[in-house]
Amino acid sequence: MATLSKTTLMGFLLFLSACTSSKVLNESRAKALIGEALQQQVYNISAASITSLMSRSTTDYRATTVTTGPAFALKRLIEEKLVTQKIEVLNYPKISGTFVLHVQTKSGDWLTTTDSTINIGMVPATNSLYGSQLTIKTSKAYFGGGTSRDTDTFKGTVDPNGRVYLTLPRYTNGFRNGEGIEFLYREEGKTAYLDQKGDQGIGTFTGTASGQRVELRWYEYTFSPEVQTSAGRQVIEVAAGRLQVGEVSNLQLVNETHAVANFAWQAQLNKLGQIMLGDVKPSGTSSVQFAKNPDGTWVLTSSQ
Repeated sequence: MATLSKTTLMGFLLFLSACTSSKVLNESRAKALIGEALQQQVYNISAASITSLMSRSTTDYRATTVTTGPAFALKRLIEEKLVTQKIEVLNYPKISGTFVLHVQTKSGDWLTTTDSTINIGMVPATNSLYGSQLTIKTSKAYFGGGTSRDTDTFKGTVDPNGRVYLTLPRYTNGFRNGEGIEFLYREEGKTAYLDQKGDQGIGTFTGTASGQRVELRWYEYTFSPEVQTSAGRQVIEVAAGRLQVGEVSNLQLVNETHAVANFAWQAQLNKLGQIMLGDVKPSGTSSVQFAKNPDGTWVLTSSQ
């Protein structure tokens, strides 16, 4: 059995005091009283399936070819100008290939050579990066030495200004944790550089410049001003139409001054509601309570 949303019921209760009253309470009069209340109320539905797609992304839902589901609904809302599409065009340096860093440090009798190699690629049609890093550390002294190897995979992103953010897994106290490392990518002629930033910066990796940039179109979506939105408990709700009262049944006196009844309702959907709900025709039943005023007139007091 469908029920009215909490937002709708709250508005319904607020409107009860404004309804006209009557000293006669039968099914016809009860329907009229309920109808007067519902006529002013908005039928709200959750917009979660749509809002989950509306954040900034490289997906152009206006051009989607799907014919069902939330993506199709969003496309239809854009076409009906119920959702506004904002487009931002940015271009990013294309980063790919092998970058190498050779560092030597001396401490007392120890000479440590660190050779780090980053193999990096760019996910097509995105500003996302992926790859692996191999670090070989060789330490020598007059009484011995040793070599260690450390291999990591990583993911990351690059912004239009060449700032690169990589997240490498590291072992800390036996647990692997994501560690963010920042670089600045730049090109000079045929050479590309990754300058490592921050406290952990150890130098500049060098590789081959691509000499190319990647253009991306970013899309962001917002409901148009004419769409009524409200905050539900956990999600945004949107006005999808109005409510219409149907048959009133089980009208009974509880005592001389109180009565109860059941009523059927259905939603008259607006364009947004029709798009988001498709073939669904919202309807259900609710119960209502009436009270008699001291002057003998009956009024609505609550609904559930």
